[in-house]
Amino acid sequence: MRLNKIIVTLLSLFITIPLTMTQAQVPVMVKDINPGAESSAPGKPVAAWQNTFFFGADDGVNGYELWKSDGTGNGTAMVKDINPDTNSSCIISMNNITYFCAPNCTKFQYVNNTMYFLANNGLFLDTTFYGWTDSILYIKERSTLWKTDGTESGTVMIKDVIPASDMVSLGGETYFLATDGLWKTDGTESGTYIVKDFIVPASSEIIVYKNLLFFAGSVAGSNFELWTSDGTGTGTELFKEINIFNNSYGSSPRNFMIAGDLLYFTADNMVYDNTPLPNREVWVTDGTEAGTVMVKDIFPGVGSSSPTLYGSMGGYLYFTAYDSIYYPGWNYNRELWKSDGTESGTEMVRDINYHKPEPLPWGTGGNSSPSDVIFMNNMVFVVATDDANNNGSFPPLFTSRDIWKSDGTDMGTMKLKNIDTTNALAWEGKPRELIAAGSKFYFKAGYGNYGVELFESNGTESGTVMVADIYPGSESGEPQNMAYIDGYLYFTIDNGTEGRELWRIESPTGINEPLVHSETTFSVYPNPNSGRFTISFDNLISKPTRLRVSNILGKVVYTETIDHPQSMSKKQIDLHQLGAGVYFVTLETEGKSYVNKIIIL
Repeated sequence: MRLNKIIVTLLSLFITIPLTMTQAQVPVMVKDINPGAESSAPGKPVAAWQNTFFFGADDGVNGYELWKSDGTGNGTAMVKDINPDTNSSCIISMNNITYFCAPNCTKFQYVNNTMYFLANNGLFLDTTFYGWTDSILYIKERSTLWKTDGTESGTVMIKDVIPASDMVSLGGETYFLATDGLWKTDGTESGTYIVKDFIVPASSEIIVYKNLLFFAGSVAGSNFELWTSDGTGTGTELFKEINIFNNSYGSSPRNFMIAGDLLYFTADNMVYDNTPLPNREVWVTDGTEAGTVMVKDIFPGVGSSSPTLYGSMGGYLYFTAYDSIYYPGWNYNRELWKSDGTESGTEMVRDINYHKPEPLPWGTGGNSSPSDVIFMNNMVFVVATDDANNNGSFPPLFTSRDIWKSDGTDMGTMKLKNIDTTNALAWEGKPRELIAAGSKFYFKAGYGNYGVELFESNGTESGTVMVADIYPGSESGEPQNMAYIDGYLYFTIDNGTEGRELWRIESPTGINEPLVHSETTFSVYPNPNSGRFTISFDNLISKPTRLRVSNILGKVVYTETIDHPQSMSKKQIDLHQLGAGVYFVTLETEGKSYVNKIIIL
């Protein structure tokens, strides 16, 4: 019997591994937070310290509250019932719109070793009038700034202030914009104060570039221009007035992004033949006023190219923009562009949906409408349309909206794969919400009679496959809120039984294969073994380390955090209760993973 067991195990080593490695990864539910068929509607997870992330969820008892997880069911728990009276701490106001218990409304951000978030405890109220005659009094609960260390007692309100921007770190200090100016915080009430007061757009952006904060600001009205700050009141000032023609409007700089050694953004100088008409284009700065210029007038004449900046690769900024117009007010030919910061170095990557030169009725001109642009393995991936008649049909056809990949050249830009060949799900079935995760990327799409499910791709046609039919049959699981944390993809999905819950992709070596190192950082012996084995540590491991043992399907069967691996040279593990088979022992430390394969007989 024992000999047969060994033979079966060895056969599984040579047969099961090659099959498994060519298949999509295995999705598993982290925890059924709201037991039964009801959904907990988890928000997008946000990573904090090692192996811990935070999100909002509703367990069906306490309302939408603060939760944390290490990716396991036992390690997933509510942190604190912040608003016990109204059954939810998640009612916030953004851009003059109030969101009640929306999955993403907690707005987490981890900066300078502190997890900040927005929540309301029912104690702060706003009143306003609405209706045609502004005669109806409306009372709503106001969110405020909170922080958490992952414990109930360590989850406290910092101050009655609502950030209008993300938080950023400059010189080890945390800064953010509120509607009344630039703020600074150290996570305490007394250490949270306004640096300088001025007018800020309701939804603002802030970025650190060359040891300065860049953002949009104004001293009066809505004439927002480019401002900078060194973190002090006296060092917070107007950087450059871009819209010199109509200073009552301002250039409203936004969509800040760093590529190479330059800071890019979009701005509107409203100048065309001395006439105040919209002209939003890509701008760039090298950190000096003289070096702050329009990159290129992509949409010459009347109108704006309305660019959207996505990211950088190989020293180029990649963005989408319009470059032509047939009738006033009707934009055509939105394509993928790249720029090195110069006019001559700013060009269309490829006219994916070639626009016809003659004037045509609205909707029939070429327009690939690129979206969901991501970067992976020195390639750009984008969802685009290449059928020139796609937008002109009624009802619309979406058979040609697919994922494209590009190396940044015209010849190197090509369609990756046509997934929904039957067009059974129309727009809903087209690829959306791409997210890079190591050497693969993930997205949602429809396929045949499976509904909208989770897909993965390694950048090749054959390697672009559905992960699993998580909601069996033709119904759609609709994956949402995807986040890549510590080598794993987390997402929310409805499997048709437990409602919408938090899931993750399991893999013996994790998603981020390039981060899996084969150096002899540790060894395991004896191997094969009976489930009792010893791990011998290399003295290179000195930081807190997570030890994980997974089976061939990626299911974690043992996990432990070792705070001081440098203090020990060996560690004994007893997993003799496990069945025979192939397992993977993984050590995760400082963003890297080290894996050894073992056989239990």
